[in-house]
Amino acid sequence: KKKFPIDVFIPVVHGFGVEDGTVVGMLDLMGAIYSASDVIPSAIVQDKVATKALLDKFMLPNIAYQVLYENHPLESDLSFPVIVKPSYLGSSIGINVAKNEQELADALKEAFAYTDEVLVEKALTDFKEFNCAAICDHHQVITSCVEEVMHTKDILSFIDKYETDLNKLSNATNRIIPALIDKELETKIKELTSKIYTLFHLKGIVRIDFLFDNLENKLYINEINTLPGFTQISMYPKLWEQCGIEYSKLLDELIKLAQN
Repeated sequence: KKKFPIDVFIPVVHGFGVEDGTVVGMLDLMGAIYSASDVIPSAIVQDKVATKALLDKFMLPNIAYQVLYENHPLESDLSFPVIVKPSYLGSSIGINVAKNEQELADALKEAFAYTDEVLVEKALTDFKEFNCAAICDHHQVITSCVEEVMHTKDILSFIDKYETDLNKLSNATNRIIPALIDKELETKIKELTSKIYTLFHLKGIVRIDFLFDNLENKLYINEINTLPGFTQISMYPKLWEQCGIEYSKLLDELIKLAQN
């Protein structure tokens, strides 16, 4: 069989078992060049509990939370409503909002079916969701414009994200790019995106998701994505298009940065 040399890998895998540093670890063993975060940052970011701990250490805005373990007392000291999340999955799998004790018990049962460590967060009741992408060029973090994700439910479920007309893999109509927000909030989101990129030692394509509590008038970090969707119609490239960087140019930039 004919063999062709591969100059650069751009990983576009998603979720547990691939996005958590496994794939880039394999590429490291092969001595391959790739455009993605290294093994340790990828593994940390995929683990919601580890991410929360680092956000606390860096004194970054973090929603109140508690960590619960299987076969230990399953009681949360957070007031309802709460969001229950398996620690190291993605795509909203196993994530549920609980508004009373019975819903909490049901949500914990489902979450523990996936992981033996579960994150229980305070659920915001009146909030907006924003995303910002980033890339690094010679130690200078460059941020995209900010998008607002519009939704009417407590959370975006797996079905909402991938199986409906409003999903991330289509020309979604539930997103405003750029977000219609004041300059102060936009600047804060971009500054936090850049700061997280640097403090977590991230590389390649990254998207940071934020929640803004309308009642407290406070911005929180919700999630760090080291391998967000990267097809031409997914949301990471769409964020850069608004900055005048087309898909082909973005690919060229990622390849160039990986090789440097």
